[in-house]
Amino acid sequence: MNGKLAHRSPTDSKWGLSAFGFVGSFAPSIVKMFNQLPNIAFAFKWEWLVVILLYGLLGSLIALIYPYRGRPSAWRALLLGCSFPTLIGTAANVFGPKGIGGHLGGNAVESWSPWDFITLF
Repeated sequence: MNGKLAHRSPTDSKWGLSAFGFVGSFAPSIVKMFNQLPNIAFAFKWEWLVVILLYGLLGSLIALIYPYRGRPSAWRALLLGCSFPTLIGTAANVFGPKGIGGHLGGNAVESWSPWDFITLF
C-alpha cells in the first residue's frame, strides 16, 4: 500500500449499487407518507410485505444492471431507484398502443423523450 490508505466506496461493487437502488426505490413513498402523516394508519398485511419486497428488488435490479455513463456512484444509483417508476411509465407510454383514449394534450408537447430522461444518469 506504500503508506496510503485504500479508499473503498460502497459502490465499488455492483452489489453496493444494488443496495442504493433498493433504498432509493422507497424514497418517493417515504416522502409521500411524510406529507400525509396525520392520515397514516399502519395495518400489517403479509401481501404488503411481498409487494414492498418486490418493489425494492426491482429498484435494486435496475440499479445493478443499468448502463451508467462514466463511473457509477451511490448518488446515481439512489436517483435511479427513485425514478424507475417514471422510467417504466414513460416507456409504457411511448411504446404503448396509440389511438383513442391517448394522453391529454395530443402530440403538441413532446419536448422530452425517454432518452432525454435516461441520459441524465
